[in-house]
Amino acid sequence: MDEKAQSQARAWRAPHVLGLVAFYRHIRDHELVKLRVTIALIGVSMTAVSWYLTQHYFAVRFAQGLAGDSLCQINSYFNCDRATESPVAQIFDAPIAFLGMMIGAFVVLAALIRKHAGTLFVILLLNFLGCLGLLAYSLLELRSLCPFCTGYYFLSAVALFLLHKWKTGWQVSAKVLVGYAAAILVVGMGYHILAMAKARDLAAQGPGLAAAFDQLPTGVAARMSSPFKLASSPRAIIKMAVFSDFECPGCRGLAQKIAPLRARYGDKLDIEYFFFPLDSACNPWMSVRQHPFACRAAWIAACLPNDFDRVHDEIFENQENFSDAWFENYARKNGVSDCMEKDEVKQQVAAVIKASEPVVITSTPTLVVNGTKLKGAPSLHVLVALFDELIRRAEGKAQ
Repeated sequence: MDEKAQSQARAWRAPHVLGLVAFYRHIRDHELVKLRVTIALIGVSMTAVSWYLTQHYFAVRFAQGLAGDSLCQINSYFNCDRATESPVAQIFDAPIAFLGMMIGAFVVLAALIRKHAGTLFVILLLNFLGCLGLLAYSLLELRSLCPFCTGYYFLSAVALFLLHKWKTGWQVSAKVLVGYAAAILVVGMGYHILAMAKARDLAAQGPGLAAAFDQLPTGVAARMSSPFKLASSPRAIIKMAVFSDFECPGCRGLAQKIAPLRARYGDKLDIEYFFFPLDSACNPWMSVRQHPFACRAAWIAACLPNDFDRVHDEIFENQENFSDAWFENYARKNGVSDCMEKDEVKQQVAAVIKASEPVVITSTPTLVVNGTKLKGAPSLHVLVALFDELIRRAEGKAQ
């Protein structure tokens, strides 16, 4: 090819190559814009979910009413209340969910300021490891899943993946990390102060809780009294029936509130325990064995009515250890290995379960307080505020 032809070829290729480069840059810029917008939307979603969980924390722990199911309470397995009432739900009384709000906001910030994406990637990696730990805690210890928490874990994984693509390098800025930490500390202190204020005010909310209690249907009662007592007093002002399952994590949370309630109210409190195992082996209203050790636990407890409160506490304390071997050893230790297999014991447990039919149990635990049904287990703060007001009313009328 002569020099003139080569020159013409170069002249022809130049604009086409430049056009391809420009087109590539346009595509790349368009992809970056889409990535930026996606990251920002994920950050907003993380903040929104965490905001809901923060509000739920205060609603459960410092409730001003006695509402039934929340948006996050689907059934006995998928609900947020157990996670909210667990020890890991708070840091110095501030809801741990506020961290999710902050991290979601940081993700939005990273979408706007790309040069700090590498620093945020490290924070998101730590956040994701924390999410895995909380997920394991829910599955292994609480034996339930918080739907909104799980949603946040998923969003965290997506954000981590997108930030890996978005970051321009592995540079980590100490100043930016200190800034993030300072922001978290300030907001966390604010939530701590808010929680302390709500705790102080809760006692004053007794009349409001009692007013909400008065609006609920009354006259709810089982067909018979239960022979299994957690507190017994003919002088009781607060008469509570507990419909519970020994393998239910939420029931375990309620069981842990019984001792402080007994200590506070003494002979003003009477508590009956009704077996309601979520296990078709003994519960005629169950079609599956959701909790396969629940009936066995009920049969053992039914063999020891005079020591029921001790057995009740010990079984719940060992809920995470449930196995065939554990129940065999526990029955042997208490001398009820033969008793728990007797037909009359199983018939007694079945009779207690059937006695709950008028109460219409749809989830465990369920409480009936002075003839009024409460689904779930209100926090100890709420129960104390409510019971104090009900006792104050009753004693005021007696004078």
